[in-house]
Amino acid sequence: MREPFNFAQNFLGDIAEVSAWLGKNFILREVEDVLGNFRLYPTSLPTTEIALAVYQAILRLELSRKDFAVSANYKIPEKIVAGSRDLAEAVLIFLDGVAPAGVFDLHSDGVKAATCFCFEGQVLPKNFNLKLAEIEIDFDIPQKQKLTILTDQIVRIPLARGFGVRVTVRVLGDFKISGSKKFKGEVSGSALGLIFDARGRPIIKPGEAGDREKRASNWRQALAETPGFKLGKLL
Repeated sequence: MREPFNFAQNFLGDIAEVSAWLGKNFILREVEDVLGNFRLYPTSLPTTEIALAVYQAILRLELSRKDFAVSANYKIPEKIVAGSRDLAEAVLIFLDGVAPAGVFDLHSDGVKAATCFCFEGQVLPKNFNLKLAEIEIDFDIPQKQKLTILTDQIVRIPLARGFGVRVTVRVLGDFKISGSKKFKGEVSGSALGLIFDARGRPIIKPGEAGDREKRASNWRQALAETPGFKLGKLL
């Protein structure tokens, strides 16, 4: 049995917010039925694809309604890990719901999940897939890794525990990272490595603009875990 959800008083408002986070265009009536069942039986578990999608959308809403102090170290609530199929999914739900900005480490149950670089500034739909930042990662070998991050994109660079790198971020346009146009510092490895979240703040939800299925799929695939590492469990 799990903790009950904390639903808002406005049921129609819940439906609209949940639908905006869904990665697929489910029939509205189906979403209403699943959400209604969760309200009637608040400790029930999802048993279908749509139920799990709605379940995780509500987790995002619960996170968005909490006050998280700005921190260099965030912890993913156990409830989010328990409601996720793996650590990558839990990280995405946390980033979606809390929408933290800046450079920080993200932990789960004593494990360092990732070092996250979340860019500040709003990304408008007309500006999707434009250059947002240039990244240079120095592995202390002759060749450095360079990449360009585009708006509305998530990029993950694997970096195993025990390894350290120097990261330089040059931000373009009207965006910033930790209040600055440039970041330079050393970071260490983790379960998922380095995550660059260029969706801006506030995040435009999948159902609010663009191809919702493509956007949601791209975000999930970007955080796909290496085989064999499973922290959460499918409900």
